[in-house]
Amino acid sequence: AAIGEALKLNEDSVLGLLAKANYEAQVGRHETAMTLAKRAVELDPTLSDAWALIGDLHAADGDLPAARDAFDKAVDLRGYVSLSTARRAFVLAQMDDFAGAKNDIRALFASGYNKQSYVNFVKGFIAFRESHYPEAVEALEVSLEGEPNNTISKFYLVASYLRDGRPERARQIATALTDQG
Repeated sequence: AAIGEALKLNEDSVLGLLAKANYEAQVGRHETAMTLAKRAVELDPTLSDAWALIGDLHAADGDLPAARDAFDKAVDLRGYVSLSTARRAFVLAQMDDFAGAKNDIRALFASGYNKQSYVNFVKGFIAFRESHYPEAVEALEVSLEGEPNNTISKFYLVASYLRDGRPERARQIATALTDQG
């Protein structure tokens, strides 16, 4: 309601539009969120957070090339390494651009994100996709240290342990995963 009131006072408030777009995305109204985020970047094309949201929305819709393009803008405009770089790396990995994805992960690690859960999930995902299972295990374990209940990380960790020839460890994690509900 407060965001709506702010936009009534100034319908071209870039921050108001972005706040409303983020809210709409959170409640699952992606089309409305996209419309608002695009309006925000029309008003201020340098707004990296709006480009990142557009990238997230495209990724959620499965439009990976559009997501990559939006994340490219977000990362370029940010001026420093942020989690938008990790989100772009994940999109790149899904598009089989492993060199680009690994470049992003290297930049994140060089900027101190080496213990961040999502960054390590993406690193593990890349390693898994490239069949580098010991590296995937290592990164996914770090990811789970920060987010012990992350189901997706656990699934990839189980698969990585299996592919690495460690079925007992995979079984332990899978059992814990099914026990957690």
